[in-house]
Amino acid sequence: MSLRHERPGVSVLLVLTGIGLLLALVSAGPALADTASPPYWPTATPSLVATQGSNFIRVGGETGWAEATHTPPPFVGHYAVYRSVSSIAATEKGEYIGRVESTAAVRYFDDYTAIPGESYYYGVVAVDSAGRWSVESDVGEKILATAGLVTMPGSEVAHDAYNKNSMLCRDCHEVHGAAGPRIFRRSSEKEVCYTCHDGTGSIYDVRSGSTSETVSDFGEAALGSSTKTSYHPVPNASNVLAPDTGMECSDCHIAHKSRSVLPRLLAAAGPDGPGSGNAFCWTCHGTDSNADGYQMGGDHYTEYYNKAVHSAEKSLPLTDWEPASGTDINCENCHKSHGTGTSRLTAFRLGNDYTEESLCFGEGASCHGSASGSNMQDQFDPAQRRSYHAIRGTTGDGMTGAKVECSSCHGPHTVQSGADTKLTKPSNTKQLVTTTTAGWGGANFRTYFCNDCHKAGSFPSATTNSTTIVPYTITFPTVSGSPFFPGWDKNSYYYSSGHWLQSYSAGYDTVRDCAYCHVPHGSDNARLTQEQEEGTCYLCHDSSPPAGVNGAKDVKSETTATVTLERMLFATPGGNTNFRRYSITSNSWDTRASSSTNFNAGTALVWDGGDYIYATHGGGTTFRRFQISSNTWENRASTGVNAGEGASLEIEGNYIYYFRGANTNKALRYTISTNAWSDAAMADVNVGGTNYSLARGADSTHITGDDYIYVMQGNGQTRFLRYSISGNTYTTRATTPAAPDRGGQIEWAGGSQYLYALRGNSTTFWRYDIGANSWSDAAVNDTPGNIGDGGSLAWDGGSYIWALRGGGANNLYRFNISGNSWTNMNPSNAFNVNAGGAMTRADDDPVGGGSQPTAHPVATVSDRHSDTETAGNLGSSNRHSECVDCHDPHRATRSGTGVGKALHVAGTPYIGPALIGAWGVSPTSWPAAWTVATSYNLFRLTSAASQEEWQLCFRCHTYYAYGGSPPTSPSGGFTETDLSKDFNVNNAALHPVTAVGKNDFAYSGGGNYRAALINGWLYNSRMTCTDCHNTNNTIDSTVPGGPHGSANSFILKRPWDSYTGTGNTYNPGDSSDLCFLCHDYTTYVTGNDGTNLNTGFRRDNKNLHLIDDHNYYQKSGGVAGTCINCHGAIPHGLNRAHSIVLGSDPAPYNWNAGRSTYKNPNGTDSGDDIMTTFVNRDNQDYDKNDCQKSGGGHPC
Repeated sequence: MSLRHERPGVSVLLVLTGIGLLLALVSAGPALADTASPPYWPTATPSLVATQGSNFIRVGGETGWAEATHTPPPFVGHYAVYRSVSSIAATEKGEYIGRVESTAAVRYFDDYTAIPGESYYYGVVAVDSAGRWSVESDVGEKILATAGLVTMPGSEVAHDAYNKNSMLCRDCHEVHGAAGPRIFRRSSEKEVCYTCHDGTGSIYDVRSGSTSETVSDFGEAALGSSTKTSYHPVPNASNVLAPDTGMECSDCHIAHKSRSVLPRLLAAAGPDGPGSGNAFCWTCHGTDSNADGYQMGGDHYTEYYNKAVHSAEKSLPLTDWEPASGTDINCENCHKSHGTGTSRLTAFRLGNDYTEESLCFGEGASCHGSASGSNMQDQFDPAQRRSYHAIRGTTGDGMTGAKVECSSCHGPHTVQSGADTKLTKPSNTKQLVTTTTAGWGGANFRTYFCNDCHKAGSFPSATTNSTTIVPYTITFPTVSGSPFFPGWDKNSYYYSSGHWLQSYSAGYDTVRDCAYCHVPHGSDNARLTQEQEEGTCYLCHDSSPPAGVNGAKDVKSETTATVTLERMLFATPGGNTNFRRYSITSNSWDTRASSSTNFNAGTALVWDGGDYIYATHGGGTTFRRFQISSNTWENRASTGVNAGEGASLEIEGNYIYYFRGANTNKALRYTISTNAWSDAAMADVNVGGTNYSLARGADSTHITGDDYIYVMQGNGQTRFLRYSISGNTYTTRATTPAAPDRGGQIEWAGGSQYLYALRGNSTTFWRYDIGANSWSDAAVNDTPGNIGDGGSLAWDGGSYIWALRGGGANNLYRFNISGNSWTNMNPSNAFNVNAGGAMTRADDDPVGGGSQPTAHPVATVSDRHSDTETAGNLGSSNRHSECVDCHDPHRATRSGTGVGKALHVAGTPYIGPALIGAWGVSPTSWPAAWTVATSYNLFRLTSAASQEEWQLCFRCHTYYAYGGSPPTSPSGGFTETDLSKDFNVNNAALHPVTAVGKNDFAYSGGGNYRAALINGWLYNSRMTCTDCHNTNNTIDSTVPGGPHGSANSFILKRPWDSYTGTGNTYNPGDSSDLCFLCHDYTTYVTGNDGTNLNTGFRRDNKNLHLIDDHNYYQKSGGVAGTCINCHGAIPHGLNRAHSIVLGSDPAPYNWNAGRSTYKNPNGTDSGDDIMTTFVNRDNQDYDKNDCQKSGGGHPC
């Protein structure tokens, strides 16, 4: 307000705040020259009130204010009343609005010009007849008390339809001497608006009054600048006549309209007229968007209207979709109108969290919050997810510096609701990414999408113009460790990775995009993977890869098997103690160890998924278990109740659930770990207080990992029940089509949809639909013959269900689940099955006994790998071998199609394409012979033409990883050796892994045999670790090459032990042992000593490997002639020519360490003294004296 009726002093100030607060204060003014005193107030705390009239404010209230005193005369002549929108002081009294004569009976003033709903201060000055104002008197400063609250009544309000006598125009305009354009009272339009909208007048403080963001304001405490992160550029505007400098309030609001007509007085001309919902915003942000040069991202209309999932026109069921303002502007759900502490005028939802993610997550069940139907909040919750895109700037493992937001991947005005329309280009979020996005790989568009950020040197940079929006510059977390093994740059993935190229070129372009291995928002596992480490790889690298996965080798079987096993069936014939095993592969039965008790009616079998089969024996309380690997039976705790017809066993975890049968409803639970039965732990068969007895035809089945056991009652009844393990209760399900009889059986066969059942005493075969709770007779074909007493069902874990016919017959039937067909298998060694017959599936070694395989502990030691690991992370306390330790899934590839194209080239030391991207080490320099290297260089393996495989292996199997404390070998039980010592290039002998071997002499007769090498190997060939350490299986389209696992010790591709080289008579298969993949078997084992001369170990044209005690085979056994008695038991290398080992050499290089005589291959004492000295003959003409025992003389 402008100041009027200026006077030299103020005696009394009466203050009415904007909604009725009255203040009175006394202040000093300049004294006059005469001797008379100005008026003054007689009391220190005079009373002042303000009250509402019908359409006015009464200053002084009904009783008025106190009379001022004047001594000596002249006396008070009148009282002047002032009003201001700011505090009143002697020099800024505000606007003079009227006077009250001193002769008035009651001293009050009625203000009819106050604006309803607005706020004011009032001042009252006492003036004497000489024109002197009230000043500080001898009695001191007088201060009036505060009054109560009051609101100006009436229908006329600011911005409304004014009446013809309105006094409101002058609140914004000044007819004479206006300070700004449009006869504004202030110098600019926004200052006029701020007169009220700054917290002193209107309840809508849009200038700078909000600190909690509950009201959107411009943050313009100082004119011309803003404290807000984003705002409509009203603070930029200096003059309404210069629109390019910013915006004015009137660009969005019309001041002279009624709020009942235009909510929030919004009146930009949208396509549908003033105030037309979202069209209001499209006036500036629509198809013709330019907005005076401000970079706002151009057209928000075309891709948004009726397309975007956030569009109101999509009619999504959001409870807060329509704004409370009544403007129908749905943009307000995400954006504030004036300014905010967030980017792009975005609102906030979670308390005072001004981050973008808080807007997306919303509150409670709204938007993408934790209680919503589209819950994304939990995906990024550090308390619930181990890894996630770092929308808060910090990763799950504590790395900081990341910048990525929801809108970096999902342009909120562009994304749609379809499964493949939820992404936008990070390099331009205005562009939707779909299967039809040009140049983005069709169905593989997600990979291109991810690579839009994950490519070095071209991370999206914040850009906003009419064609492009990149909301933020993408930055990746700062990695404190070095090196960072995978790196953020995945650009090589679709340029060279086999995971990409093979799927794309082979047409399987729907299964290997990034989302197949990674969860894009948050994961319970490291690196946003679908499963924990190896589990992600096993999604494809399994024996049964998903449909459409082309060429994925079965690594899981190579790394997870505990023995070389085959799916088999085990069965009891019934009526005796016999126990049989059926080989599915050979279609034949064989005999296993008999039990000590007959298997009578009531026999039931259940496999624990490991090495044991548990059995009731029928007719008694005997409970036993069969150990598959040892082929032995042992007693377990007695059940305490006789098993009878209808008995069955089911297993889940540490418990076995036992239905007794025998025409009773008894059920018990057995705890495997404690070998104890409990009657109380499992409820008897009862529904609603009614007991249901199980007898002939009764059986049960259980879906592994599920809470339910399904039970056919049998006993002439069609009742079908379901037992809840967690609830320990029974409920009835749909009845069976007919009552099961003897031979009735039910079985689960994988999946979660169907159970299969034999009715018994017939050929009837049924299928039960779990989800639909319905039975079908017609859905599956009946068995070839009647199923009788002792009949049994077993699923083999694959494609078939097997049925023993029973009833005294010896038939074994096989049901093809997918083909819905039965086959009578007619197995060899078949046997008759009677009452007491039972069958279960279990895995076993078909040879019987089996060899314990070895593997890198991918499946057993998991989740230890760190992407920034160095030597300190690989020691004995953190030994691990995970898939990513050897393979970079984004760079590993193959050199073409066909078997072995991911492996190294035979005869070379180089890495195979599958190892590209892994990290290796190499000694800084090779130390002296037979010495451990202790200094290493660490580097990435990027070339299959120059970098060598041993460099990868050295990272874990040398001093680099375990320092001076090597771990224990899982295969040998001894302390592992250091490969840098074994393969030291300065050694006298080594297999040619790190360098060409040292055995390069030529046969004196001119032959170029070089140690009788075969299969293309030459004396100067180089080899890799995986030439020996590899799968024992034939590498083909499903079996991968590499040291994942083997049935042989030390992950060797062929057997190698103390019998190697002793001959087939004593070691079946010896000729295919490891050594003889490269070395000629005839030359070293079975040949003629006078003709097979391709060896340097000769004397007088005699092959010394083939004579005397050197050869176990030639001497018909009983002597010490085995390879590892003379050569190192760790065949990597030794610091002695030809890896000859002496009695003084330590274990594990010396198989006979600590002994004075050699061992026979079977470990017994041979009686032959151990060699203690050896002379190498370069002329290949050895003498007995070249090999000496302790004390002299030849050892043998």
